[in-house]
Amino acid sequence: EHAGKSPLLYFRQLKMEAAREMLRKERKSVKEVAFSLGYRFPNDFSRAYKSVMGRSPHLAGRMPGSRLCRDGYAG
Repeated sequence: EHAGKSPLLYFRQLKMEAAREMLRKERKSVKEVAFSLGYRFPNDFSRAYKSVMGRSPHLAGRMPGSRLCRDGYAG
C-alpha cells in the first residue's frame, strides 16, 4: 500500500521488502543484499533497513519459530 506516502518512501519500502525476501528465502548475507541493492557500505543498508522495517536486517534472515543457538544465530 502506498497511499499517502511520497514516491521516495514508497520506493524505499519496496526495496526493503525485496531485501527481506533475499535475507529470508534466498538466505543471502546482509553484505550480499546491501551490495545487490546498490549500497556501498553494509552499515548504511542496515540503518536504512531498520528505519523502514523496524528491526535489524540480521534478524530478518531468521524465520519465525526457528531455533536459535546461544550465540543468536540459527542453528
